[in-house]
Amino acid sequence: MTAARVEAWIDGERAFDLERAGHRFTIWWQQEPGRPLGITTYRTRAAVRGIELRRLP
Repeated sequence: MTAARVEAWIDGERAFDLERAGHRFTIWWQQEPGRPLGITTYRTRAAVRGIELRRLP
C-alpha cells in the first residue's frame, strides 16, 4: 500500500491493484482485533505461513 495504490500479490501473481484516489477504506468494528494485518478467523482454526513484509520507499 502506498499513498497512491493498494495492491497485493499471492505466489507471484497480482491479486488486485486499486487506486486509492476517490476511495475510503474502513473495516468493520468486529475486525478491529485483527489489525494491522487483518488476519482473523471465525468459528474455525487457521494457520498462516510464509508472510513477507517489506518497507516501501
